Amino acid sequence: MTALYISEQAIRQNIQTIRTHSDSRIIAVIKENGYGIGLLPFYHILKSCGIDFFAVSSPDEALTLRRAGCEENILLLTPEFSVDVCEQLLANNIILMLHSREQAFVIREASDAAKVVPRIHLAIDTGLGRYGFPWNDLSEVGLCTEGMHLEGTYTHFATASRSCIRNIRRQHRRFRYAIRMLENQNLPVGLTHVSASRAFLLAGDLGCDAIRIGSLLLGCVSPSDAGYERAVWLESSLSRKIARQPGDFAGYDGTRIRKKNCTLGLISAGYRDGVFVGRTDTKESLAYQLLRSCFHLIMKKTTNDSVTFNGLPVPVLGKIGMHHMLLDLSGSSMLVGDSVRIRVNPLFVPDHIPRIFLPSA
Repeated sequence: MTALYISEQAIRQNIQTIRTHSDSRIIAVIKENGYGIGLLPFYHILKSCGIDFFAVSSPDEALTLRRAGCEENILLLTPEFSVDVCEQLLANNIILMLHSREQAFVIREASDAAKVVPRIHLAIDTGLGRYGFPWNDLSEVGLCTEGMHLEGTYTHFATASRSCIRNIRRQHRRFRYAIRMLENQNLPVGLTHVSASRAFLLAGDLGCDAIRIGSLLLGCVSPSDAGYERAVWLESSLSRKIARQPGDFAGYDGTRIRKKNCTLGLISAGYRDGVFVGRTDTKESLAYQLLRSCFHLIMKKTTNDSVTFNGLPVPVLGKIGMHHMLLDLSGSSMLVGDSVRIRVNPLFVPDHIPRIFLPSA
């Protein structure tokens, strides 16, 4: 059986590690069905760890949490332009992000209908170009927030480029400038937060009141050697061992067997199960890709991919398929029925894969 395992102990340990690096309030981002492990299970684990502020990316997630008994702060990180949906969110005490004049009209209309003063966090665009008032033009903010309870101000950094540290510093300077401009207008900025998981890993909390942490809670942010424990992985068992001779071919890409008396292992897991899908959010340059390909050719390597058995890497042979992968078992003591661990991004592990939670010891 193939299943996604989640270690509650690792999540707790990651929270402790985060708190050794910052005293800022943790806003736990549990968007996209709790990063694939389940919205409500993730919420309950984090609540038991003392987290009292959550963020989601859809109205359905926010309302699901409220229906499940969540009484803590919930911030919706995406704009909502339906008056009816906004009215429902306000009635359930959801904090809305505000990023434009157009959205302010919708929130105000919903506020009049619900007879609730909106709680909002102001989004500032410092370079991501997605949501937010421009960092250098905040002239409309005063009118847009009139009659609303402005509880926080934030931005979201662009961190996927190869020069992300420089980008973070530049965007942080822009955010600090925006904060000064708001203060000069006598507008409350409330709780400030700029660092999401990768930005926090690279630059810390940057002196803000809070940090928005999601994937780092699961130890799923690179670099992976930063002291955070991987809390989620896929497990699948070896279904067959196959003997091959030098000169034989194996796999979709026709990988040539070069080792004497090579033994292959068949694992019934592949792309369909989220294996090696969505592993990184950084873009590799063309030069880097060419250099890597040349290295593999010179070293006679076909892939860098591997799984883990008893804590040791086992190479994947050739290109994997939708349902299967081949392992090079040379030097491995694996037997049919033994399980391997596969590093995955849980966001891309489909719902048909069971989620198994390992409780804290």
